[in-house]
Amino acid sequence: SPLPASEPCRQSFLAKKSLSCIAISAFSGKHALDALQFLLPDEKTRCPRREFGIFFKKSTICSVDSAFSGKYAQFPPGIRLFLENTHCPRRFLCFLTKKRTVAGPQQGFFPPKSYLCAMQTIKSYTNNRLAGLYPPAERQALLRILAEDICRIPFYKILMDEPLDLSPDVETRLRDAIDRLAGGEPIQYILGETDFRGLKLRVAPGVLIPRPETAELVGWILDDFPSETLRVLDVGTGSGCIALALAGEKAEAEVWGLDISPAALGIARENGESNRLNVRWIEADILDEGGWERLPDALDCIVSNPPYVMEKERAGMRPNVLEHEPALALFVPDDDPLRYYRAIARLARWKLRTGGWLYFEINEQCGEAMRRQLGDEGFAGITLRQDGFGKDRMIKAQWI
Repeated sequence: SPLPASEPCRQSFLAKKSLSCIAISAFSGKHALDALQFLLPDEKTRCPRREFGIFFKKSTICSVDSAFSGKYAQFPPGIRLFLENTHCPRRFLCFLTKKRTVAGPQQGFFPPKSYLCAMQTIKSYTNNRLAGLYPPAERQALLRILAEDICRIPFYKILMDEPLDLSPDVETRLRDAIDRLAGGEPIQYILGETDFRGLKLRVAPGVLIPRPETAELVGWILDDFPSETLRVLDVGTGSGCIALALAGEKAEAEVWGLDISPAALGIARENGESNRLNVRWIEADILDEGGWERLPDALDCIVSNPPYVMEKERAGMRPNVLEHEPALALFVPDDDPLRYYRAIARLARWKLRTGGWLYFEINEQCGEAMRRQLGDEGFAGITLRQDGFGKDRMIKAQWI
């Protein structure tokens, strides 16, 4: 007799030689997880020599068909009774077994690791695990990254719901990535790399993940300096994204990247080597004026994306940022949010050539305060610019 839908089925399905196929679905209501379990043929039923499928539509079973060999050709009545008494499925999940003996499925949306999965399985599993953490558009973007960077398949196959043949190694990596995403870890840290203005950059928890706004800041600098020659210092370089992007666009540029963190500089050096770009790296604390003398002079440009998130803003930040990205690169005291900007502005007065430019990425709440600060330091041509989200995010000023 069949097990009730609410009780887990721990039977196993014995398969050998040719592939066996079971198509089953995620059900609605309280049986959404229970329906992910197989009620399999009894032990007297042996290996089918052809694929068999169980298909559903709305609340009615459209067809139940099998291809068992020999005297067991009749479809086991236990499965038919089980299906007829379960709720309407919402999605199809297709599990293809290829091992000689395959254990029953584990709890959740994925079959055991020895299975081959259908693309709909990955889509459903990912959406289910990440529903409370990411909005739909971001979940789809993550699904694209998982498909292209881990599975090495085009994203359109997800949208078309085409079958997917995964090796055990790829499936293990995919499971691990989705589980880590569900734990709040950024996808860039999971993959160990990110794209920034055409560069493939290594990232790790010791460096801030480059943002689109930072790419906009680099674009602003490139628009203002059409010449190939450029002497530029990037303060707080982190992964080296700004320095390397400028070096990549300006073949004759002299570029320096400065950071207080040895770990960050190690990653920046790796990124420079992997992209074959020449940047000189400096370990220094920008707040320590005693170390400024060894920094380059007569610079055309100083650029910085320093820490600018105030401590009081923590409560409104997402856990995947707070729990994984380096606090050293993010936060400043509430009572002194411009501490790094003041120091870098003083450095710029010394190290910029006459007519040189200072560029900052800034906190959206500090645009007017930054304008006043740079004016007090003697800079001219102060320009505040919004990012693609309409927020005050960048500012530049000229030393005259």
